[in-house]
Amino acid sequence: MSSPSGQPADDPRWQSINMFGGPSAFLEEVVSRNKGIIGDQEQAALQGAQILIAGCGSVGGAVVEPLARLGAGTLVLADLDTYDWHNLNRQACSIADIGTPKPTVLARRVATINPMIHVETHNKGITRENVLGLIEDATVIFDGLDAAGESLWIKYLIHKHAAALRKPVVLGADVGGKPTLFVYDYRRDGRPFYGRAKEADFTEGREIKATQAMTGTLSIPADFFPVIRRRVTTGAPWPQVAYTAAGIGAISTRVIVDLLCGHRVRRVVTADLHMLPRSPGARIKQRVSWPLGAVHTLAVTRRAPSDGATADNADPARQEDLQQHTPDLPRKLLATAEAIRYAPSAFNEQPWRIRVLCDDSLQIELDGARLLGAGDHAGLLSDISLGCAVETVHRVAHACFDPMDLRDGEGHLRGGEIVIERERAEGFVSAVGLLRSRRTNRRPYRTEPLSDGLIARLRARVEQHGVDDSIIASQAAEVTRWAQRLASEEAIAEGWRTNDPSQWLRFGRDGGEDGITIAELGVASPRLGWVRSVLPPRWGQATTTGRRLVARQTAAVADSGALMLLPFGSKTANERVKLGRALMDILLTATRYGLSSHVIAVESSLASEHKEPGLLVRLGNPHTPGLPPARRLPLPAIVLGPRIALRSKGKRPIAQREPTS
Repeated sequence: MSSPSGQPADDPRWQSINMFGGPSAFLEEVVSRNKGIIGDQEQAALQGAQILIAGCGSVGGAVVEPLARLGAGTLVLADLDTYDWHNLNRQACSIADIGTPKPTVLARRVATINPMIHVETHNKGITRENVLGLIEDATVIFDGLDAAGESLWIKYLIHKHAAALRKPVVLGADVGGKPTLFVYDYRRDGRPFYGRAKEADFTEGREIKATQAMTGTLSIPADFFPVIRRRVTTGAPWPQVAYTAAGIGAISTRVIVDLLCGHRVRRVVTADLHMLPRSPGARIKQRVSWPLGAVHTLAVTRRAPSDGATADNADPARQEDLQQHTPDLPRKLLATAEAIRYAPSAFNEQPWRIRVLCDDSLQIELDGARLLGAGDHAGLLSDISLGCAVETVHRVAHACFDPMDLRDGEGHLRGGEIVIERERAEGFVSAVGLLRSRRTNRRPYRTEPLSDGLIARLRARVEQHGVDDSIIASQAAEVTRWAQRLASEEAIAEGWRTNDPSQWLRFGRDGGEDGITIAELGVASPRLGWVRSVLPPRWGQATTTGRRLVARQTAAVADSGALMLLPFGSKTANERVKLGRALMDILLTATRYGLSSHVIAVESSLASEHKEPGLLVRLGNPHTPGLPPARRLPLPAIVLGPRIALRSKGKRPIAQREPTS
């Protein structure tokens, strides 16, 4: 005896059916929660249908499990592909399934859900030889095939035969964040694609033309037009995400039920998942931008040398312009170099450069050309920035840091060697996400004090790095008192005065990769910013842009949930590196708990009897979350050519030193 899914009688899943007293009792229990939403006739139609899933990737594969859970009777799964690593982000597979045919994996999945479902697999996919027979046996067809290569012609044959046999076809497409179904009910209109596409559109090299004919342009969301342009010009793969695939599965299941019951269904059924949670203003903005994006995209597709651009035949010059190439880095060092990119620095200078020493070590060194005129006058902040970079490395890898002999004449560190033992497995994903999502928010925060538990965590993170002289203000009264004292001492101004504001400003609305944006000064445009910076005092304006920024920063201090002061004037270079690691830890911990952060260089006597340079860290809940991150230099601009490392005298070889965690 065997089960409908081909399982032996002694299989535990088949034995579970016998626990209910047989197939009828089991089936009744499995679909019992459908009642009230799925009618008896709908359930019967679904159980009696044979549903052909043509293509079991992110589109077709997403339909299989919802149909199985809803109680489908027979599923025919056809796909010639096996699961690959890049399928894990959206398809119904696990690491153990890599290299296994997709229909086989999905059939096993269905058997674990409902062994009563009959599943037929075709691991060679739909071919010119078997397409007619599969269409003849099907009650309804779901078309999830790619519109490329041989699959494009098979797609046409499916619709041609389905139209001739009057079988309904649901064509699925995951267009960015918009799961979209194109319903062709050939029982009502017997023309393939309802006459919108011709046989000549499905020849090799006409993928874009065929897609436009099948789906049209109106169903494409505005935020997907740049993706199409990039695909046409570079041959880059289509991006696909899990929630869009899941949306296709959910919507398709309901559409298939309606078709099985003979209901009329809209030709295009879709939902823009990106716009669903957005405000009315954001939706209007996308609608307004849609015509311009459509015209631009159509122009690009017409100029393209071939509709079927691929990574092999795309114009190399265009690829160089539109794609960011990864530098020639050992695989072991790639995550480390990426982490260093996101290390904070004064005025977003991003002054660190990387030289590869060998497969497991690199040299990080200061690039003086990146230092801005109003930045680190005393050279102390560079040591702290180096510590931040070192901490980012320790977040993604087990590593050790050697300052080596890269010091200037005043004893400040100007780099060092980082040796990587191995990448971290536990917490790696979280670390990468925090590094990339951390950003500086110079705006006022909500003044509600942070919880005692969170303050204790932040203090513990600092002390973990051996920094025991930090102080923190966590109550509203303390924050206000600190702000008043800092203002009376002109503490912030000491760290920000300059005679040449152009040295640390970004120009333009968005700016470049370093410096402060005009928007951060609180003015509407670059032109207005320069006008305000030179107005005489009688107009109530600051006489320099620097003072205007000082005033803005000083006012923002009081609008914080907590303040932390990290003094560093009396510390050695190595101690300042430790302080930088502690600072990076604070910023990432704040990001982890959804807090905004802002670091200000100050000269204050808050921590001692005499004024001492320090870092004031503003923390709090933002009024406006989701600010864009600062721009970062591309990785190729940071990685330099190889150079022989200068090792410190009298130190053990790095390979013998224990990595720090």
